[in-house]
Amino acid sequence: MHLNITDSNYPLAVESKQKILSYGISEDYFNKHFRFLCGSQNEVVWQYTIGEFTIISDDNTVSIPGKHIIRGIEEFRQLEEVQSVISKNEAEQKMQSCLGDFNGARTIFDSFPKKMSQMDENVPTRPYFTAHSVHKSYGSLGSSWDIGYVDLVTSECIKREGGSSIDCDNSNSLITDSNDPLVVESKQKILSLGISEDYFNKHFQFSCASQKQVIWQYIMGEFRIILTDDIPGKDMHYIKTLDGVNLSRLNEIQSVISQNEAEQKMRLCIEEFMDPRVEFFSLRPYFTATLPQEWMGSVHSGYIDLITGECTKREFTPHYRSR
Repeated sequence: MHLNITDSNYPLAVESKQKILSYGISEDYFNKHFRFLCGSQNEVVWQYTIGEFTIISDDNTVSIPGKHIIRGIEEFRQLEEVQSVISKNEAEQKMQSCLGDFNGARTIFDSFPKKMSQMDENVPTRPYFTAHSVHKSYGSLGSSWDIGYVDLVTSECIKREGGSSIDCDNSNSLITDSNDPLVVESKQKILSLGISEDYFNKHFQFSCASQKQVIWQYIMGEFRIILTDDIPGKDMHYIKTLDGVNLSRLNEIQSVISQNEAEQKMRLCIEEFMDPRVEFFSLRPYFTATLPQEWMGSVHSGYIDLITGECTKREFTPHYRSR
């Protein structure tokens, strides 16, 4: 669809403006901070400017035979009439302090960083400067990184985990209190596998739980392994790795090699690699990855023992079923 309409008095643009104003924004604020850029028969593009920052937003409409409905820009709901923001230089400095080196910086409207859950609808929407860290971490689900949200009003930076992270569904059955009886019971089950409470407190972090499962992160140096406690019935606990292996005991691993060293050893072992993650084999943590393969070729995998740094290389040929 060609965005070839530039007249701000075009009927669809006027309707779109009224829809935005209906969210509680005053006309004075709208005229000061919003500018019509362009439009088409079913789309209007607005530019919002505050201080040194701009945000481009599309208002897409829905056409129904005999009726034309303005959908409106949902991100403008509960938009706070922000009068002033920090400078771009200050935002970048705050992000650097929050994440270290970062990339992918942009400005967005959001309320998510301040929400305690998806059900919290009373948090106002305001502009945030957001980016993600250059540094990545490896865990059971693969690689993850930090996402920073710098509040352009208060300059506060809120850090969230992105990438292959644990997805704790914000439902009514979600348990987030580490003192919940079910979580305490799960902790006792992990302690019974052979580790001390001091070791547990140093290396285990509670993520979330439901009535049937408790999710823990087992932290060793820069690496995280996800363990689940599956609870099919009363007093029944099965501590498992993500690939479903039951753990009957645990060892108190005191130190592992660094993430940088693990990556270097993997490159020496299988050169270029993909799909890195951390897995648990025979009660030991391994940094694993595969070598990108040619179609129908053999698959080479590397396994770096995170305790000794030794690499084991394995090769197998997938079996393809002919049609």
